[in-house]
Amino acid sequence: MVPKKDKKKKILYCAKCGFSVPFKSSKVKERVIPIKKSVEVVVDTEQLSGEKQQEMKEAFLESYEINEEEDEIED
Repeated sequence: MVPKKDKKKKILYCAKCGFSVPFKSSKVKERVIPIKKSVEVVVDTEQLSGEKQQEMKEAFLESYEINEEEDEIED
């Protein structure tokens, strides 16, 4: 939530969902710092057999599904 002026009143506003509440205190009691996610890219120049490629594709898709489920739980 971020402070914002609305018709000369101070409010706290959520940019993600649009929720707002009146700002009652000038002291901030807690500060939330978002964590940036990073992605590691690995390039492999070695040719893989069709079976090995399929195995790696399935492993990737499984890990992707697990990450999506974790994101849904956090929301």
